[in-house]
Amino acid sequence: MHSTFAGVFTRLLLIFKRKRPLVVYCSHGWSFTMDIPRWKKNVFGIIERLLAIKTDLIINISKNELNNSLFYKLPLNKSVVIYNGIKNKKSLSVSELPKLKLESSKINLLFIGRFDKQKGLDILIDFFSKNEFSNIKLYLIGDSVLNNSVLNLPNNMVSIGWVDNDMIDSYYEMFDAVIVPSRWEGFGLVAIEAMRNKKALLVSDRGALPEIVKDGLNGYIFNIDNYDELKSTLLKVSKEELMLMGQRGYDLYLDNFTSEKMNREIINQYSLLAKKKKHI
Repeated sequence: MHSTFAGVFTRLLLIFKRKRPLVVYCSHGWSFTMDIPRWKKNVFGIIERLLAIKTDLIINISKNELNNSLFYKLPLNKSVVIYNGIKNKKSLSVSELPKLKLESSKINLLFIGRFDKQKGLDILIDFFSKNEFSNIKLYLIGDSVLNNSVLNLPNNMVSIGWVDNDMIDSYYEMFDAVIVPSRWEGFGLVAIEAMRNKKALLVSDRGALPEIVKDGLNGYIFNIDNYDELKSTLLKVSKEELMLMGQRGYDLYLDNFTSEKMNREIINQYSLLAKKKKHI
């Protein structure tokens, strides 16, 4: 079972059943890691702890997710970490290439995601409104959760709008680096998509992002509450350095974040679980 709602409803149906199938659950981001009031986090924690009684295996998509689940007393003996993975095959559209023209003399950064609180776009808008970089421009791919939302962007930010998935890799290839300023992130698929496209990353220090980015190796990690930290990083980066970081990120992707590796680890856990049931 995947996701919070499916996991809750399905496992509720099994609570009073004496005979039931083996239950494997992956939340893809625990509800109690969101930026919500403490009492709500505690309620979600209690619910997940009760549902874990009827769960045989809990798959966490990052170590950060595992640590958060243990804080809310979910069972360690039922928990494993398996990172998300994506295919090592890019969707490059040959029939339609991006019409966007970038200034090659500038460092061109890319943000991809929903325009909402979690993804932290408002942080970037505020930051770039207060800091003008003559050699840096930020481009946005995505859309607002509310259709009537209007973005008030500074001159050094450009909204591209929504891009079809079969075109997205063509856009990744155009940029020097990808920036991910999320407030919370169970994993961070945009980060490994960027790595697959050999792009350096600038990510917040929240959630699982510091597990994906090795600071100074395949990108930089910054504190979203400290604008000076991000400003210092942007003032020192160069296109050449970002290119090297992108290549190192691609190597990390091949070692840790392919769909083949993820599938092998999931199948291995299923096998272990099946063997364990046989001996009960």
